[in-house]
Formats: sequence, C-alpha cells, structure tokens
Amino acid sequence: MKKKLLLVLLLPITSLGFSQTLNQLKTEAELFYDAQYNMDFEKIVSYMHPKVFETMNKEELLTALDQSYQNEQFRMRVVLPKTTFTFSEIKETEGKKVCKVEYPQTIRMIFENPLSDEEKNAIEQSIITAKPAIKVRFEKDRNAFYIESSEILIAISEETTQNRWKLIMYDKSQQQEFATLLGEHVINALGL
Repeated sequence: MKKKLLLVLLLPITSLGFSQTLNQLKTEAELFYDAQYNMDFEKIVSYMHPKVFETMNKEELLTALDQSYQNEQFRMRVVLPKTTFTFSEIKETEGKKVCKVEYPQTIRMIFENPLSDEEKNAIEQSIITAKPAIKVRFEKDRNAFYIESSEILIAISEETTQNRWKLIMYDKSQQQEFATLLGEHVINALGL
C-alpha cells in the first residue's frame, strides 16, 4: 500500500518536472526568435549551444550574422514578430536532454539596387538549391524576395550548459557535420 501511495505521489512530481523543462524550452525558443526578429545578434549568440563555437568563435559568428542581415547588397529581415513552435518529445541520451523544435519562418531579403531578370532567377535558384523545402517569391515593388521556410532547432540541456536549454540551428544539407559535432546519438534520438 505504501509503495502504491508513493508512486501516486511521485507521478505528478515527475510530470511537473517535465512540464517545467518544456516550459523553459518554450521560453528560450520564443526569446531566440524574438532576438532574430529584432536583429539582436548578441542575444541570438547567447542562446546558442557551446558546440557552435567549436567551429566559429563568438566574434566571427557575430560578424557573420551582421553580414547576413545587412550588407552592401541586401538587408534581410524576419517578417513576422511571432511564430508557432512544435516540440518533439524531450529525450535523454548520454546525460543530455534533447528536443527537436520546429517552426515556420518568413524572411524578406531586400536588395539595395534593382535586380535584372537574370539576377533574380540566379538568386532564387540559389535560395531554392540551399534549402529545397522553401517557398520563394519576388516582390517587384520592394525589390525583395519573400521567403517562407520551416526551420529546425536542436535544443540541448546538459551539464556544460548548466542544465539550461541551448540551441543549434539544424540544416539537413549538413547532416554529417551535425552528427560529428553533436554525436550520432543526438541526431538519432531526434530522428534527424
């Protein structure tokens, strides 16, 4: 009888711990997206997992983000101030909690100078080649591409992150690099 009572008392605590973890992840994902929308590159980088900095240091990453969002040829902006996230089941593997976070993202890429038809076609093909599951349309009145995509974040909570959720933008075209960086066990646990 005591074992049954203990089990009944522990079940809500276990689910409370899971929901707190998921709620924390939801908050981190929303703050990360908000930082993208507001072009707060320092904040974007603060949500990234330390493994990201094994391939590029913080200053290089900040410069790359700045150059991606605004340069002499174009400006890039996240269009929608909010998005809807879908979270996979949180899984544990080798002492890490991992979760796949999916969300739609819409970006506008505004060019500083008018584009010729050849340039528009080349840029559109380049965007589609880089990410096949994407919708792209050219907005002539804005001299801009309106790009709709589905993005994936890999969320990891572990000892090296002080058990806080940290994020990595996933790109399927670089799956082998992600497997090397994070380990096959993380990629497999998330079904990527």
